[in-house]
Amino acid sequence: MKYDIAAFPHSRIPNNIHEYGMTLRDYFAGQALPKAMESTFDCEGYHPDSENWHKDAAKLSYKIADAMLAERENK
Repeated sequence: MKYDIAAFPHSRIPNNIHEYGMTLRDYFAGQALPKAMESTFDCEGYHPDSENWHKDAAKLSYKIADAMLAERENK
């Protein structure tokens, strides 16, 4: 899988220096994060003052992002 695809590519003119910003994987993970947090709270029984809820939500967000990128390559 290609994790270095830019979500918002652009270049500066006149030097034509490319800047890529966040990766598409990071963008997808960010979009998935609210539902991943909701899922983590509901399915795993965590709540905001639990010690690892944020790590679990982040891992799930990136799993979703990886699945989205894999499906994108299959079209």
